[in-house]
Amino acid sequence: MVKKLMIRASAFAAALMICVSCFFMTAGAYLSSFYLVEDYYLSDNVYFYDESGRFSDDEKAQIKEMLEDTADKIGFNVGLFASGVSRSDATVEAIAIDGARKIFDKDGTGTVFLFIDLDGKTNAYDVMASYHDAYLYYTDSGFGDRSKAILKKMQTYFPKGGSKIVTSSIINGLKEYCNQLIYYKNQGPERGSFYENDVSFKVVTDSGIDMRSQGSFTIEKDGKIVQSTFRPYKYWYFGLAAGVAVALIVVAITSYAVKRRYKFKSSTSASAYTSTKNVYMRDQQDIFLGTTVSKVRLQSNSGGHGGGSFGGGHGGGGFSGSHR
Repeated sequence: MVKKLMIRASAFAAALMICVSCFFMTAGAYLSSFYLVEDYYLSDNVYFYDESGRFSDDEKAQIKEMLEDTADKIGFNVGLFASGVSRSDATVEAIAIDGARKIFDKDGTGTVFLFIDLDGKTNAYDVMASYHDAYLYYTDSGFGDRSKAILKKMQTYFPKGGSKIVTSSIINGLKEYCNQLIYYKNQGPERGSFYENDVSFKVVTDSGIDMRSQGSFTIEKDGKIVQSTFRPYKYWYFGLAAGVAVALIVVAITSYAVKRRYKFKSSTSASAYTSTKNVYMRDQQDIFLGTTVSKVRLQSNSGGHGGGSFGGGHGGGGFSGSHR
């Protein structure tokens, strides 16, 4: 029985991995097609595409200028995709991640990419993704959710999903978004944050050219960004301690549950059932008075998206999403 369950679980996991891989490949192909449209903007460090068609030419010029100024101040590439088509949350996340990783296909220190949902329907979903060194300043929930905080600040100006969209309010929200990017950049990299380099690349720093090797780690240490061939030790210790703590809790809960369900009595000496005289076994039967069957309902949990690292530990970045 256990063997069959393991085989089924393995097959399901394999099928799921294939589906996810195909999905992200499709999302990547979709994102690359943005370069084929006429009405997009791409400079050395800014990308802007108004798929929604809601912004006037003057408003687009204002947004471009705002993004260019922000990119110059934070030293990272900045991307903005204003969506006008209804998409699933997973597709939105894939587009944001792909934008952060692939639009600026050149050496650099990192990219911040924002997807804003302007389709005018309910359950609007905005996502912010960061890549390479930008991730150290705009971390997801793993190291302190700066990106989620930025999204929440921006969304205070945005309409709720399904409400009327006023472009002036969207622009005010984008101004707040840019201000937050500048604010957190000035705060320095998040303490203890790091990522694993998914590719080899070079970064232009104040001290010159910094080479990043694939498989090595880029780490915040004492307010500075340094390179290491090892994951920070404290995260190994934390993982080990967390595993031991979980194991102890499981053992304690299991022991308590078993003791409550079954009333254990102290063992009785075998001498109480024996005699000094000879014992004759005349008949022997096994009588089962009943059976006990335990059933456990499998719970299916669902909830909102809080963000997470992408690329299986090698992606060099992360993302956060927020509904409105």
